[in-house]
Amino acid sequence: MTTGWRYRTLSWLAVAWNALLCLDTFLIGSRDRTFLAATTPDTIDWLDSMPIWIMPPWALGACAGLVGALLLLDRSPHAVTAFALSLAGWTLTLAWLAATGLPAGLATPGVVAILAPVWPVAAGLWWFARGRRGEGALR
Repeated sequence: MTTGWRYRTLSWLAVAWNALLCLDTFLIGSRDRTFLAATTPDTIDWLDSMPIWIMPPWALGACAGLVGALLLLDRSPHAVTAFALSLAGWTLTLAWLAATGLPAGLATPGVVAILAPVWPVAAGLWWFARGRRGEGALR
């Protein structure tokens, strides 16, 4: 089965979105000074106080999503598993964020605009990959 331009477009958009999330996760996790230059001291304190156990699900959500998107481009059925892992990682991460709340320095429209679609996009990509696997587009 061949894939059309919509499939390839969605796959490339998924790569771009998940690459952005991976980069964000890496730069925050490594405490990149340039990336965090405009961040308030309260936000840095909040980041430093995050429990160590939240970093693996956060990284899993971002990085498994990127792997899933790349596998989608390759038409691999393993994209479904990668997106499921991404969805699980984001579910844990966002549940923790909902329980603890964002500090005032991060509760900005820009941060909310990035966080709000994370779970729906991860769920949508998993659903899309499952559907394409069922159609035989993923080999």
